Parts: sequence; C-alpha cells; structure tokens
Amino acid sequence: MSDAKPSVMVLGSVHLNNPGLDMHNTEFDDMRTEKRQAQIQELVSRLQRFQPTHVALEAPSKIQCQLSTEYQQYLDGKMELSPSEGHQIGFRIAKELGHESVYAVDWMEHIGNRALGEVYEWARSHQPGLLEDEPFSEEDVTQQTILDIFRNVNQPAAALENHRWYIQKIARVGMGEEHIGIDWLRWWYQRNLIVYDKVTRLMQSPSDRVLVIYGAGHLHLLTQFFKESGLCQVVNSLDYLSDGITVSQRS
Repeated sequence: MSDAKPSVMVLGSVHLNNPGLDMHNTEFDDMRTEKRQAQIQELVSRLQRFQPTHVALEAPSKIQCQLSTEYQQYLDGKMELSPSEGHQIGFRIAKELGHESVYAVDWMEHIGNRALGEVYEWARSHQPGLLEDEPFSEEDVTQQTILDIFRNVNQPAAALENHRWYIQKIARVGMGEEHIGIDWLRWWYQRNLIVYDKVTRLMQSPSDRVLVIYGAGHLHLLTQFFKESGLCQVVNSLDYLSDGITVSQRS
C-alpha cells in the first residue's frame, strides 16, 4: 500500500492592498508600480516551482462564485488585478499553471463572540498595560523587496511570536469568570480549524499539492493543524523563498 500523501504549503502573507480589516495593518506603497510588479513576479516565479494543483485564498467560501467570476475575467483579459495578495500572487500563479479555478476557503461568521476590538477596549478599561508592547512590526516596509517581506513573515520565529501574542496576552484578558479574550479566541481557533477542513477537502489524491495564501497571523495554527492531522505532507515556503538554502540546512 502506498504511503504517498498530498502536499500543502501555507504561505503567510501581508495584506498588500491595506484593507484595514485587521487590528494591525501594514501600510504599503502601490503594488501596481513597475518596480513592485517585477518584485511580485519574482515571488510568483519562485512559488510556481512548488507546482500546486490548487490555490486556496483568504476569501470567504460564500463568495466563491464572485471569486470564480473574477478569476475567469482575469483569464479572459477583462479584469485588471487589484493590489491584493489574492489577485497579485494567487491569480497569477493559478493562471501561469493553467488552473481553471482558485478556491475561497475562509470563514468569518459570527458565533455570538466579542469582536477583537471589543477585547482591546475591555482591556484598556480594566487591565491597562496588558496589551502594550505589541510584537507587530511598525518598520517601513516600503524600502524592502516583496521577496524579503515574505521571507521575514514566514520565518518560524515570526509565526510563533505572532501566535504567542494571542496566548500570552489575548487569552488573559478578563477577570474572574469573565473570560473576555478567550471568548474571541474560541472564534479564532474555530475559524482556523474550518479553513483547515476546507483545504483538506481539496485534497482528493496523493498527487494534489495545495498552496494556501493566508495572513501571516494564521501561519502557526494552520501549519500546526496540517502537521497534526497526518493527512498531508507540509512543505515549508522558505524552501522556495530562500536563495538555494532549504530549511533543513538552516542552523
């Protein structure tokens, strides 16, 4: 019996179009300049070597029809790509590899939980200082290449630092039986588990290779879930982002 398994690679991403949807948003210059377009193409060319059979994007599953329409318009030359990483990276890779579709695998439904902004407000009023000294970088990324930005956010230490913020800080917001931060964290874990489930449903054969492009804050948990499942081989994106250096060769 064959031990072959499908492969998955999670590419932690920054939001290139500054959507302002997160608590911490990096400000970028215009991704559509000639300079940035050349840098994005270099990133795309490296990721293509993974030879994904499916490209999964951080878009709610309920807009799959809209996403499919946009992708088809792009294939037909009838749509200009927005600055978003889904378009600039996901659509480009899928097109260049001849994919018929890209896949929306996010979940953002409300389950009666507090929003993250409410958690921050509660902490400011009742536990001032707890959510200070945040790990999220405010450095000027406009001077960095796209490749360097993606190399940085996909470092295991960076992914763990992001994740630890939720465990060390957010989970401790609350007093007594008021578990304010955990109320949001249960939604965060549920969201990432649902994304994991949706991605595994794309794996129909051992030859399937899924590229998952998601916000870097999800990188630690998604990688953990895929590894723990035993359902697939987990490929580190740094094997493709680094200059001839595989992760196993790093000290």
